[in-house]
Amino acid sequence: MTTASPIESAYVDSIVSTVWESLFGEPAVATAPEPVPAQAIRARVGIHGGWTGSVVVSCGPDVASDLTRELLALPADSVPGPDEVHDALGEIANIVAGNVKSLLPAHAELGLPEVADGSGQHHLDGAVAATYLATLGPLRVDVTAREGR
Repeated sequence: MTTASPIESAYVDSIVSTVWESLFGEPAVATAPEPVPAQAIRARVGIHGGWTGSVVVSCGPDVASDLTRELLALPADSVPGPDEVHDALGEIANIVAGNVKSLLPAHAELGLPEVADGSGQHHLDGAVAATYLATLGPLRVDVTAREGR
């Protein structure tokens, strides 16, 4: 059963903006959630404990490549491979999830990032979701909590 997240959208907005500024040197601005691009790359990190949930970070392949080049300090004209892109997006999701976990009222643990290519929507009922805009492009973040095991 999906329930409303105990994490308020303002907290997620603050986390994403802080992480973005730390990693990329600029804030990310929250906007209404937009649909995930058809060929999105999605990184999901599960959170398990008194309740379970997940953080899903999604973006288009061009944005994912740009994020990878910036995060890994690759030359601007380089084309990152799929493994590098998955590692970079998984790391971003892991950092966001770690910050979300710190706000939870009960003990929780993070799972390993799971990264996948392809279409599909990840917005679930009860999710806190937003699209974040920055120079490197839009990034969607969904935080969904589920009742504890």
